[in-house]
Amino acid sequence: MSIDSWKYLFVGAARAAEITGVTEVQQRNLRRRGYMPYRGDGANYSFTPQGLAFLLVLNRLAAFGMGPQDAKKIADEAADAIFYYALRSKGAPAIKSPEKLFAREADRKFKGFLVVDRNLIAHEVNYLDDFFAGEDGQEVALILDLDTLGEQLTARAAEPLVTVSN
Repeated sequence: MSIDSWKYLFVGAARAAEITGVTEVQQRNLRRRGYMPYRGDGANYSFTPQGLAFLLVLNRLAAFGMGPQDAKKIADEAADAIFYYALRSKGAPAIKSPEKLFAREADRKFKGFLVVDRNLIAHEVNYLDDFFAGEDGQEVALILDLDTLGEQLTARAAEPLVTVSN
C-alpha cells in the first residue's frame, strides 16, 4: 500500500477547539504570533491530525503555566508521536506500517514518553527509568505519556483520523 492511498482528517478551527480545548480565539492569537504553522486559504484554517496533536499538547502545557514559545518547541517534538499512537489506539483503522506516514528516519522508532527536563529540553524515552538512570537524568519539569495522548486524540475526534482506500 502506498502513502497515496491514505486520506487524512482535516477539521476547521471550531472542531479543533472541541477536540483540543484550544478556543478559536486562542488559535488565532497563536497563529498571529507565529506559534502555529499556517495552513489555510486565507479565510479558513484547517488542522491535520498532527496539527490537532500539536494543539492538544499546547493546551496541556498552557495548563501547567508554560508560555507558548517553549510549549511550541515541545509540541513540535510530540505531535508526530501522538498521531502515531492515535493510529494504534482502539477504534483506529487497521493500518500496516503506520510509521510510513511520517518523515522520520527509517530506523528511528517512536518512544512512549516525552520527558521535559528543567532546561525545557525534550527527551523521548521508552521507559521512564531510561531517563532517570542515565547520565542525562536530572530534574524533570514534565512527563507526557504519548500513547495516552494518542488515545485521547482518537476518542475526542470521534471519527477516523486517517482513512485507507484500496
